[in-house]
Formats: sequence, C-alpha cells, structure tokens
Amino acid sequence: MDGNVESITTSPIHEAGAPGTPDGIQRPSSGPPSCRGAAHSHSWPSLAVLTCTFIASLNSALLGYATGVFGPAVEIIRDQMGLTTSQVGWAASSLAFTAIPGAITAGEVSDRYGRRMTLVAASVLFLTGALLMAFAQNYGVLLVGRLVTGLGVGTGLAIDPLYISEVSPPHLRGMLVSAAELSINFGIMAGSFMSWLLGEYVSDPDISWRLLLGLGAVAPTCIIVLSFTVLPETPRWLVEKGRPVDAEKVMQKLCRGDQAEVDATMADLHRALEDERAAGKSSWGDLILRPSPGSRLMLLVVVGAGAAQQASGVEAVVVFTPIILADKVGLSAEAVRSVYLALTAWKMVMVLLAAALLDRIAGRRPLMLLSCAGVALSHLATAVGFFLGSAAANVIGLAGFMTFFSVALGPVAWLLASEVLPTNVRAKGMMLACTANRLVAGMVMISFLQAEGQSDESGRAAAGFIGLGVLTTVSFFYVLALLPETKGRTLEEMGEYFERCAVKKAWWMDPLCCCWRATRAVRYDGGPEPCPEPGVVADRIELARNVSTSSSPKPAV
Repeated sequence: MDGNVESITTSPIHEAGAPGTPDGIQRPSSGPPSCRGAAHSHSWPSLAVLTCTFIASLNSALLGYATGVFGPAVEIIRDQMGLTTSQVGWAASSLAFTAIPGAITAGEVSDRYGRRMTLVAASVLFLTGALLMAFAQNYGVLLVGRLVTGLGVGTGLAIDPLYISEVSPPHLRGMLVSAAELSINFGIMAGSFMSWLLGEYVSDPDISWRLLLGLGAVAPTCIIVLSFTVLPETPRWLVEKGRPVDAEKVMQKLCRGDQAEVDATMADLHRALEDERAAGKSSWGDLILRPSPGSRLMLLVVVGAGAAQQASGVEAVVVFTPIILADKVGLSAEAVRSVYLALTAWKMVMVLLAAALLDRIAGRRPLMLLSCAGVALSHLATAVGFFLGSAAANVIGLAGFMTFFSVALGPVAWLLASEVLPTNVRAKGMMLACTANRLVAGMVMISFLQAEGQSDESGRAAAGFIGLGVLTTVSFFYVLALLPETKGRTLEEMGEYFERCAVKKAWWMDPLCCCWRATRAVRYDGGPEPCPEPGVVADRIELARNVSTSSSPKPAV
C-alpha cells in the first residue's frame, strides 16, 4: 500500500476558484485552513503541529509495518503450520480486501465521532490484529488477525492524512501530509530491519515470527495513550460540531498563541465551511449514474491510476520477495534477510528522493510513462534472471522495480486526484479509487503467488513477473491514451479541459455520444478550430447526444 488515499482528498494542490465554474461544479476552498503560517508570520510549523503530525504519521507507519513484516514472517509460518500456497496467498491478500470497508466507514466514523477517536479506533484494530497473529496457534486465528489488521489499515489510510491536513498550515500542508506516505515506507523498512535483527539474534523460529508480528502492538499502544493525553481534536471538526470556543483553544496551540493569526485562521475556516455548504455534496447517484462526460472522464483517470499503481505488483513484490529469494533464487536465510533489508532501504531512499524532486522536474504525465516503462522492464529483467539462473539479475531487477515505482507510480497515482477532482466529489471519487486500488492489490497478490507456486523447481520461476510486466505495459498505454498533464494547472483549468476532452472523445465514454461526426471538430489542443468557450461545451455535449439518438442514416445498398 504504497499510496496514501486520503491525502488526495485534502491536499491543497490548487487554490479554489469562485463558485459556479463553467462546468457547473462548485469548487470551494481546497483543504481546511489551519495556521496561516508563511502567509503571515511563521515559515515553520509549531511544536504542536509537529507533534500531531508525528503521532498521526506513527499510525501510518503501522500500515507499512503490517506489509513489510508479513513477508519474512509468513516464510517461517508456512513451514511451522504447513500452509499451502493458496493459504499463504489469502492470508497476505486479506489485508488488502478488508482495507476497503475500513476506508469506506472511516469517513462516516470520523465525521460523527471525531478525527482523534477514529485514530484511536484504527490503533485499537492494529493492536487487536497484532496480538491475534502473535498468539495464533492455527491458520484460522492467524487469518482473523490479518483481517482485523486490514480494517485498521483501511481506517488509517483514510484518517491519518485527513487529520494532518486539518492541523497543518496551508503552505506546509503538502509537505506534512506527505509525511504519512513516507511513514508507510518507513514502516516497511522497519519490518524488514526487525526481520533481519531477530533472524540474527533469535534462534527459535517459532519465537522469531511471533515477536515479529507481536511488535506491531507496541506503536498502537503508544498512539492510544498519546491520543488521550496529548493529541487534540481538529479545529475544523470542532467548528462543524458547533464548538467554536474549543476550536479556538486548539488553534491557539497550533498557532503558537498568536491571536491575530488565530483570528484570521478561524475566519478562513468559517468561510471555507460556508462555501462548502453552499456548494453542497455530490450524491453517489449523481457521481456514478448521472455524471457529466467530463466528470466521468475525471473518474476514469483517477480510478485507473489507483488501479495501475497496484497492477505493477508493488505489494506482491514487497510481501513475497523473501519467499521468492529463498525458494526460487536459492539464497540462504541470512542472505534473504540482508537482501530484503537492502531492497526496502533502497526503496525508502528513492521515495525520499522522489518527494524532494517531484515538483522540480518533469510533469506528471512523462514521469508516469517513465515509471510504467521502467517497472515493466524491471519485471522483465527479473524474469530473465530466472531463465538464466542468475541471482544477481534477479536482485538488480527487483532494485530497478523499487526505483522506477518510486518515481511516479507510488506518489503521482494518488497526487493526480488532488489535481483533478473538484472538492465536492473528491472524497467519493477517492473512495472509488481506493476500492479499485485495494481490489487490484488483493487479486494481484493471490495470482502472483499462485503463478510462482506453479513454476518449475529449477529456480526459473518467471511466470509471475512476466504477468506483472504485461499488466504494467497495459498501464503504460492507459496513461499514454488518457492521462493529461496536471502539473501547474488549476482545478478550473482541469475541469474545462476534461469537459472539452470528453466532447471530442465522447464516442469512447458513452454509447449515447457515439456520433463522431458531431464531435470531431471540437478541439482541446489548440488545433485548427480553437477550443470552444466553456459555456459552449454543454451545448456541444447535448448536440452529440441529440444527433446520436436521432434516426441514423441507412447504409447504402
């Protein structure tokens, strides 16, 4: 789970436009105001903001730990409990499947009971799941523990970045929210490090895997204690619940007690909430059954990007690398632990590098194309290593995958939503993207391990990586065909772009708009016929619908 879900729903990548934009979608202020920061007097977050970010990010690290630690642990559990390949696959993938209801319900729970209590609920689920797995005496209890942990993963995916975004200064919100995603990768590396450490110093395998999984209960215990003693509720939620006095007290801490800054930020917060109420919320029926062509295309891009991220096989590779290195490459247990630690550490380095350079180099589209191509070639290199019987080629291919995935498929796949979806549909749009992401993750994990398990015994097990390479190649052409450049564009510009693009390519998107002759003259790329004025777009769409539903000409005899 290399992508952070709710960071998209709250990250203020673009400033909002005025209500009543040409595409008919209201776009209130993007992201909840917190301390105004650099816009006023401070260019660095207060200690209170850093503390809140650290605690919420610690919860995100649990997501990564649950992923990174299970691969080394399940390699031992498989031998201890005599698990089949299918049982291992379902135990691993169950985390992805049960994350879906966790993420879906987290929004409603956080709106009703508060962001802080939802953080506590996620930690309780992590704690319960870790203890169940650590003390499991059979596969059934292990699977239940994994399922409970999955609910915690889904809840954490939704609430961690949401909480951070609501306590962060606007000018630092992007950086602080990204701390949640970085923490996931840190958790993966921490899991591989603990695997190496316990493998070196704990000789009993049964104790080793139980400690690995049981250590996942330490951090949630700390989070629960800190949540009730240190962590405040967010000002936004308090204002929404009619508690402005409590909200101002929290804001005093977040803004270093600067009353002028507190007053200005509270005024921004009230104004943003009023704008959102005026804009209204999009219903599921409007979003799925009755979207405009432009909205439909937006959803296709965002949901497709979330699915493409997991189609690359990132979770399958992270979880099953220890098994592959031991069973297929033939490395010793000590070598497996060392190589796995090195690969996850390299992935962390590349994530940090990508975070630092993402907005300073090429746009989203070329980076996504480079990332997909690089991942596909890396999978091919790993597969060739199996055919050649070369452990070095296998490791190089895996390192290449970690590198190219971190370039764009990891961060950009989720960043796109904040740069495309208007605020009144962003939460629901990202819920769809999250669902697709988790479904694809689970299905890829099961399929990948089955392919590897059915490969020959000579160590040339390339089938799973060839399949991942094919899926990533499909993602490459998906990006090439549909993904626009979003860097540096406002939400208003992207909304107008998608409406015009949908008119031109309406025959792709809707059977009712299949008349190419009625839409082919509409250009959105500065061609011979200039782009129509935004107000004309809806007329062109309606024209396409009318023409396509009228009596069609009979074919010549």
